[in-house]
Amino acid sequence: MAEELKGLIEKIQEEGVRAAQGKAKEIELEATRHAEEIVAKAENQAKDMVDKAKDEVARFEQGGRASLKQAGRDLVLALREELTKALNKVILLNV
Repeated sequence: MAEELKGLIEKIQEEGVRAAQGKAKEIELEATRHAEEIVAKAENQAKDMVDKAKDEVARFEQGGRASLKQAGRDLVLALREELTKALNKVILLNV
């Protein structure tokens, strides 16, 4: 009887261990799946941030180019005005 009881207890323990191992495996798989989802979400967010940063850099670059172009035009206009004044003075002196 004691042997049968001992065998029954061992069988119950083995079944409990197997059930716990199965449950642990399920938990591990769920944790792995959840971690993969988090990583994928983080990668997407990082890609979005990089894309936004690239867009912002392009806008700044475009704005800088426009400012340089405007400054060039202003310089040409100022130079033209100064040359016109100088030529008018020369003309007035010679007339």
